[in-house]
Amino acid sequence: MQLAFLSDFFSTGNLVLWGCLAFGLSAGLLSPFVLLRTESFFADAVAHTSLFGIAFMLAVAPLLLLLFDSLLSAAGLDSNGLERNNFLRSVYLSFLVFVGALAAAILAAWSVSKLRRYTKLKNDAILAVVFSSYFALGLMILSRIIHTPFFEYAKAELRAEYSFGALRRYLLGNPASISLAELFFLLLLMIFLCGYVALFRRKLAILCFDVTLAKLLGLNTRSLDLWFSLVLCTAVAVSLPFMGVVLVSCMFVAPALAARVLVKRFTPLILLSCFFSLLATLGGSLIGSTFSRFSEASATALLICSLTILLLLAYKIKQALRSGQQHQRPKQSYQGSKKNSNYYAS
Repeated sequence: MQLAFLSDFFSTGNLVLWGCLAFGLSAGLLSPFVLLRTESFFADAVAHTSLFGIAFMLAVAPLLLLLFDSLLSAAGLDSNGLERNNFLRSVYLSFLVFVGALAAAILAAWSVSKLRRYTKLKNDAILAVVFSSYFALGLMILSRIIHTPFFEYAKAELRAEYSFGALRRYLLGNPASISLAELFFLLLLMIFLCGYVALFRRKLAILCFDVTLAKLLGLNTRSLDLWFSLVLCTAVAVSLPFMGVVLVSCMFVAPALAARVLVKRFTPLILLSCFFSLLATLGGSLIGSTFSRFSEASATALLICSLTILLLLAYKIKQALRSGQQHQRPKQSYQGSKKNSNYYAS
């Protein structure tokens, strides 16, 4: 009865709407810090590396699913109805995918930190090598698990999670295929990020603008860096089913970039970034539901962000040219009047 109520309340349209609100607010809160700390490439590397963890978990998930079914049978929960068992399986698989993506993201961050410490390679070269290697390994695992007998079992038991469209959505994202368990993780992420930004906003702002000042004020910059990297890895891992490996990092940069064109203060930057992120996700889902049934909503959301940035830049350039002309005219008239006065004085 309760699961039927949840399935009626959280229909496909409601799931997409709540998912857009949760992801849009989460990306908008984190976007200013990623932009000001110049960690957009790091977010991209974490997203591409997460595919390795997702592929690995999908490869071993059928075996873990058999273990999960045996635990349900041992606990006497297998007789509570097929609907509840399928819901528990969906939550279990979503949790496995999240754990795999988060573990791969943390592994990538650890690899980058070690390579920075023990090699003389540049930061961009290290990030490129790390994320391309893990991304290629993840693609190789995904291409191999399709031909395993465990895949046939998982496809029969969990068709939605193991169809080719579901495997594709981890690459490009698909808000229409978001499950109730994945929405639950997104809502938890949104609540956690609201508390994290509310508690550490001032410290992170000082760290973004001046690391030396942060050290002089007695802030533990290494701990703040570590926790911010962990929070960013968690946000990317939770958002992968919604936006995909390829596009998720852009949504953690583009809203703050659009807001940066209009405002310079930090608190309005966060608020305006959340507004642009929500505008992009809700607008992308609306356009996607109208023309392509949500299948391209993630790409449409990113396109809306890009168009917003271009329009704001064009507006600011036009405003700067107009203000430059207004400042230039009095200067010319002053020089002209000075020349005339010199002429009459002579």
